[in-house]
Amino acid sequence: TYTTVIESGRIVAPDGGDIDMSGSVFRVGDVTARPGRAEITLRTDSTITAALSLLDLPPFDLMQKAQLAPDVARGRAVLSSDIGFDLLPVVAPDDVAYQVSGALRDVFSDRLVAGRTISAAELGIRAGRDGVTIAGPGRLGQVPANVTWSQKFGPDAGGGSRVEGTVEVSQAFLDEFSIGLPPGSVTGAGVGQVTVDLQRDRAPAFTLVSDLNRVGLRLDAVGWSKPRNRTARLEVAGRLGAAPSIDRLVLDAPGLSASGVIDLRANGAMEKAQFDRVRVGRWLDGPVTLTGRGSRTPAVSMSRGRIDLRAATFGSGGGSGDGGAPIDLALDQLLVSEGITLTGFRGQVDNTGGL
Repeated sequence: TYTTVIESGRIVAPDGGDIDMSGSVFRVGDVTARPGRAEITLRTDSTITAALSLLDLPPFDLMQKAQLAPDVARGRAVLSSDIGFDLLPVVAPDDVAYQVSGALRDVFSDRLVAGRTISAAELGIRAGRDGVTIAGPGRLGQVPANVTWSQKFGPDAGGGSRVEGTVEVSQAFLDEFSIGLPPGSVTGAGVGQVTVDLQRDRAPAFTLVSDLNRVGLRLDAVGWSKPRNRTARLEVAGRLGAAPSIDRLVLDAPGLSASGVIDLRANGAMEKAQFDRVRVGRWLDGPVTLTGRGSRTPAVSMSRGRIDLRAATFGSGGGSGDGGAPIDLALDQLLVSEGITLTGFRGQVDNTGGL
């Protein structure tokens, strides 16, 4: 047996400064074997950039395969890389087996997910021939999350990577992902399953699913609310980046169901939310459009549908203190009372201080 141990030493990485190699081991388990087998345990302590730039050299080529630059994140990396190869006159990169594991500490990145920051006190990393994963608790923007970023290698991998896990569903999430509900619409905090697909030269696409447990919802414009101790189903799909969008929003809750899309302004504020069908209790059924008015309650309009005034709750949520919201109605049917129904109804309604 032949063994060499580096008691102390360093190398200079292509990027990111020095890498402490102390404790690394080179070992040949049987020097009489032909060919012999070399086993290396590479222990490194460095900046994340230095570690990733080292792992971007042959035979790893890790960052090239992941289509990312070594400076994708800031922080410290403490890694252990197990490397094995036969002692032949010529050793090709494909002849080298390797497995990398370790911890990334004080992590910060504004490049992994375009338009969003990722930060964490410590994340675990594992990499090999099949791919690389980085996982652990942290923050996606200002939203607490526990996610895994994974990138598969090989011709069938497609070149894309994915972030998936759980995130906090709260007002902070709505702000971070530009889901422009009126101020005060959400209270409390729940958990959602989130997936973000990352492809080069494309805006990141995300989906979120949550049962909204421990999340309170309130829509004053239609007088509807959900307490925190009730569950519902929320599905959101859209894109992040310089021009965020919400391509699908579905809410199925006690007393309210809605599905539609949200158009956002360049600053992420809601321009218009268009729901192809909204049902509130037994009194409202039809398409609803919410038009953003900055910090004020959005304007409400219906281009068709049905309203039953006998059970209507317009404005009963208490309002947001900004003077109410204009409501523009073009209804197929308006039930006023028992025996009185209006068809082809058109009207503009104000819910300030009542209907």
